[in-house]
Amino acid sequence: MTLAEPKQEASWLTEQLKDLANQQPQFEDRALLSALIPEVQDLAERREQLAGEIDGRSWSFN
Repeated sequence: MTLAEPKQEASWLTEQLKDLANQQPQFEDRALLSALIPEVQDLAERREQLAGEIDGRSWSFN
C-alpha cells in the first residue's frame, strides 16, 4: 500500500470538506466542516515534518 503525499491528501480532503460544507443547510454543520479545513492542513504539515524527521534519524548513525 502506498501512502499519498500529505499535501496531496490534505488538498483532496480539503476539497471534500468544502463540498460537504456547501451542501449543508444548517449553519452549525457548515461551520464545523469549515473549521476542520485548517486542522487538516496543519496535520498534513506535521505529518510531512515527522516523515522528514524519521528519514533524518534513519541516516544518523549516532
